[in-house]
Amino acid sequence: MDDLKLVWGDKDLFRLAWLKTNSTFYWSARPAGSAGRFDPVSGRFCGGSIVQHDPAGEVLFLHRNARKLRQGHVEKHWTHIEQFKVGVDLSEYTMSSVIGAPDFPDLRNCYGEDKNYTYYDLTPIEDFPFAVIEDRLIMYFNAGLSFK
Repeated sequence: MDDLKLVWGDKDLFRLAWLKTNSTFYWSARPAGSAGRFDPVSGRFCGGSIVQHDPAGEVLFLHRNARKLRQGHVEKHWTHIEQFKVGVDLSEYTMSSVIGAPDFPDLRNCYGEDKNYTYYDLTPIEDFPFAVIEDRLIMYFNAGLSFK
């Protein structure tokens, strides 16, 4: 299916399975956003985590899919969250992948809109009620390493 460009990964495979089995499912009206770093000098954003929304359009889940936690590699990556603006026509929604360099030399790929924020809100993580979530995630990860 990937070769035919029919799906974009597991989310589409789940959707096709639910459709095939006539299962009930819900697709959030607000498209996925991205959590990552913002460079104030260049004005570029580099997302590395998918931001999923609840039915009301609020942040529900952050999937740290492109910036895995690994022993010796536990850097914080979430300084900002980029979200598609409410009320903008969905035909304006894009999710792109760009090269991180030169502004993010340690990051190979960046996801989301990296410079043109016309249709997107870029919000500092500290403005969300879950601002410390990445600190806690790293704390639990490090605690888990002690169980080896």
